[in-house]
Amino acid sequence: MKKLIVCVMALMLFLTGCSGVKGVAMKVGDVEVRNEYIDYFQRAFNDQAGGTVSDSVNQLAKSQAELYAKYTAIGQCMNLDVEPVYKKLVQEFLGDDGDLNEFLKKLDISKEVFDFVMYGDAYSDLLLDECKNEINVTEETEDDYFKTNFWRAKHLLLLTEGKDEKEVKAQIDSLYEDVKNGADFDSLIAEYNEDPGVESNPDGYVFTDGEMVIEFQDGVKNIEVGEYNLVKTSYGYHIVKRLALDETPELYEQFKESKSAEIDQALVGEIFMDYINSKVDEYKIQTLDYTKS
Repeated sequence: MKKLIVCVMALMLFLTGCSGVKGVAMKVGDVEVRNEYIDYFQRAFNDQAGGTVSDSVNQLAKSQAELYAKYTAIGQCMNLDVEPVYKKLVQEFLGDDGDLNEFLKKLDISKEVFDFVMYGDAYSDLLLDECKNEINVTEETEDDYFKTNFWRAKHLLLLTEGKDEKEVKAQIDSLYEDVKNGADFDSLIAEYNEDPGVESNPDGYVFTDGEMVIEFQDGVKNIEVGEYNLVKTSYGYHIVKRLALDETPELYEQFKESKSAEIDQALVGEIFMDYINSKVDEYKIQTLDYTKS
């Protein structure tokens, strides 16, 4: 499942101040949820909501902190080997040259906050694997879902903002004719493309429903592998080429791995939360909320 730590930590770069340790707000099983953990989620969710503090956002932060504590409490009861996963997540998040102390200082958060969220993510990953095994989500199931629900495409984009749209349309029409007449598409992309994201996606974009603007998505889905289409979006005009997911075995595995979170979320979905709740009941994990009078 997608790591909340990534988006939340990124948002926290724009926030200042730190609440500090104010005591324990909740206890979930043997796991303490300190006020600073809730404050962390609260400030991030408030920022996502446009900086508006509301009871609903504050309750969401509290619920998120409780959920992360449940992941840890369940994982501890199941004696799951969390350390390798934790270390891998930290490595992926910080990168090879990342300095954790500098990172914590930059965000003005404590190591305890960082660990609470990262261990929550690590236990969540392990519990997701346990859940997938229980409901028999196999590699074949994941393959079938990936092949059916994901598409791959390259595109050449000419932006329209701040330009004479008629001139842009005339240029894209001319380039589209060149493509249909056999011009090398990669060469045209290198020369004319105005989408900076292409540089970090040299093998094309791999996406599922809702990840691209609808006109782009439909423009790819409505053609066969190897075919081209001309579509207009709010960004401008695109020449899109649909590509095979399995062009090579190596690329296929790379693409599927990059979308593993989306695949897991789709295949497991609400079943995962049912699984978590069942484990809470099985291990009699209780939440003691010290904030309630």
